[in-house]
Amino acid sequence: MQPKSAHPIPSHPIPSSHARPVPSPAPPHHLMALPNLRHIFASSRTSDEERQLSRTTFYKFAAFVGSCVVISLLASRGAATAAGHHR
Repeated sequence: MQPKSAHPIPSHPIPSSHARPVPSPAPPHHLMALPNLRHIFASSRTSDEERQLSRTTFYKFAAFVGSCVVISLLASRGAATAAGHHR
């Protein structure tokens, strides 16, 4: 026997006109300052320096993602090889 709850779940869906809107949580204050910091540092560089920095950052990110993919493939191949030898 299941205990009765104080708030039973209705068997019919609640119409959207009766549903209470869920307030979105406010972003933390320390995150709101980040775009301003980026703007401050970007304004201290020339457009060529900003473009070069952006390209360098992109290439480093692409290399990081590529190395993660290679390591994952090697790890899965090693796990498959180890599973194949284990009989």
